[in-house]
Amino acid sequence: MRAVFDSNVWISAFRFKGRPLELVLKAAEGEFELYTSQSIMDETARVLREKFNAQQPEIDEALKIMSAAARKVEPSINLDVVKDDPKDNHVIECAVAAGAHVIVTGDKKHLLKMGEYQGIKMMQVAEFLGQQRGR
Repeated sequence: MRAVFDSNVWISAFRFKGRPLELVLKAAEGEFELYTSQSIMDETARVLREKFNAQQPEIDEALKIMSAAARKVEPSINLDVVKDDPKDNHVIECAVAAGAHVIVTGDKKHLLKMGEYQGIKMMQVAEFLGQQRGR
């Protein structure tokens, strides 16, 4: 199973622990293949800094964990498929580049509402975690 986490999942793992962190640990242990992109890493760092007042050492540690748990891909296409929030296109671009089966996100307004894109299913953390536990 190949997955991409939206930045909100990474941020939840770093700030609030719980299920999102459990998924990051499962990926780090090789239970599924996790992918990210520079764009998702940049967005995660920016939100940690701007919304959570994270200091640079904390941001550096988060990026280090992301690099260890996920393989980085460079999307080669630009998509315009998230009409309500075009800044979310980069998450789908990453998933396409990774050949992902699923995007794990908490974005109910945009990504989850799409349901799927070209066979890539949009799932919430709890749903994906339940699927991983059931293996």
